[in-house]
Amino acid sequence: MLVHHLGHSFLAIEVDGNILLVDPILTHGSLRLRQPFVARWAWPELMDRICGVVVSHSHGDHLHPPSLLGLDPATTVFAFGEESCQQVTTLGFREVVDLNVQREISPVSGLDVKAIPAIDSADGVHQCILLFKFDGHIVLDAVDVRDTNELRSSLDGLRGHIDVAFLPAGTSVQWEGGWNQMDADAAVAFAAWLAPKRVALAGGAISMDGQPMLGFPERYPASLHSVIKAIAETLGSERIIVEPTPFSVDVSKFESPRICAFRPKHFTAASSPSRPQALATTFFSGHDPRIPLESLAQTNVAAWNAAWGEARETVRALGPQLALLNRRCPEANCTPAQALASRTITCLARGGDDGAIASILSLLPQGDDPNSLDVSFFAPAEAAIRSHPSEKIAEALLALEVDRALSLLRREEHVMRRRAAPSQAQADLRREHLDRLAQEMPARRPRLRSNHVLLGRDSAHLVATDHKQDTLAAVLIAASPSGIRSIGLDATELLILDLLDGRTGSDVSSALSEATGLPEDVTMSAVTTFVLRVEATMPAAIGWVS
Repeated sequence: MLVHHLGHSFLAIEVDGNILLVDPILTHGSLRLRQPFVARWAWPELMDRICGVVVSHSHGDHLHPPSLLGLDPATTVFAFGEESCQQVTTLGFREVVDLNVQREISPVSGLDVKAIPAIDSADGVHQCILLFKFDGHIVLDAVDVRDTNELRSSLDGLRGHIDVAFLPAGTSVQWEGGWNQMDADAAVAFAAWLAPKRVALAGGAISMDGQPMLGFPERYPASLHSVIKAIAETLGSERIIVEPTPFSVDVSKFESPRICAFRPKHFTAASSPSRPQALATTFFSGHDPRIPLESLAQTNVAAWNAAWGEARETVRALGPQLALLNRRCPEANCTPAQALASRTITCLARGGDDGAIASILSLLPQGDDPNSLDVSFFAPAEAAIRSHPSEKIAEALLALEVDRALSLLRREEHVMRRRAAPSQAQADLRREHLDRLAQEMPARRPRLRSNHVLLGRDSAHLVATDHKQDTLAAVLIAASPSGIRSIGLDATELLILDLLDGRTGSDVSSALSEATGLPEDVTMSAVTTFVLRVEATMPAAIGWVS
């Protein structure tokens, strides 16, 4: 059994020439996510040997619509959870198996795959780990999951027997309410407990390349080097795979798996009559052609023009391929045209008018004000319908007028939705995160991010705060997903803030106790209360060091 790690969380399991794709991203070969690129098919040498696809969960870097739309809809897809299965079905695949129902499969003779449920992600998505067994050898894919007692219980009998374990590379920091996967410390502890013969890192941090993006909080604060070093110190340097992706592991070499750079056997054309271009699947599924995992809101015309404006003529030439994709999976159509003229496109599809559909789907409106939409979208759409006469022409023109009128109302609806209160589910998730944070604070390493302003007492009047003026020492102001927020600080809280430099919560408490003379149980409570207050008010203000 050969395991090809092709970047991010994408594995290709090769058995007797057959390829099982796991969380494939096929539109970008290196997955250096900070580097601009143009969507193209990567790893075409794998496409003729696919025996199935496994999707571990529904996050967009694992269930990647632009990639899956490049595969034959007759391909069997094994997806974990109802949500994943629904999304895959929406992409036009005819045979979809829910791994949360049928947890053991054999996609090719001799290869057994087992899905083991893991704790849901921070945003409530059902996730799993995957075990691949062939000829007595075992490979574990545990990317994007957290270490829990339940997970360890399910793997207890395999400790010391796993040939290669793929584990998270660093952590998704607290993001929109919670941690999504093991952080660096947890990954090291899990690897030490599991004792696999080899550990390979996969997921987020290995895909980051280049300088941090200015103005954005770092999602993976632990460097890949630091995670590799920690695992090597714990398990031994010979047991950590440091080969840069893409690489291959031959797990049949029991004592010493063969590890080498992945070398393509041959290359084929970027597309064929039965396979659309990667640019077409990227546009159709509503993704940015420069960033493989970035999806675009259908109604955000400015974002679409920033992403696709320079390729406007290229998109126009993709029209016939977009029409074929619409015929395959109309529910997966995320083009601006679908957002603006869904009734028109449905009407034309019922009449089988792929010519008009091709022209309309390839339109990229140049602005979202009524005049720009009329000139750059609705007028050309009407011309396209009239230039392809059919029995449905009158009905299609009427549908277009309705779509045109509704587009004006949608602008008002968008403003109203932006002002809507958060859902109860989001509030419950937030409370769960804060409760977990309170329990884990002594071991966590909070660090104040750079996206803040600290005003002293003399300038605190410039911002509104509900803190009592007689004890006000400073005001912390930070950007958050909900806007610019401020917190009034007393002298003790200001000292705690100064101590949030990456040391553990216990160390912060000890330093605070030494500075104030207060008992450590009191200072630990003060540190926890303060950090929870900041997290509740401005979730993006604090980062977490591994």
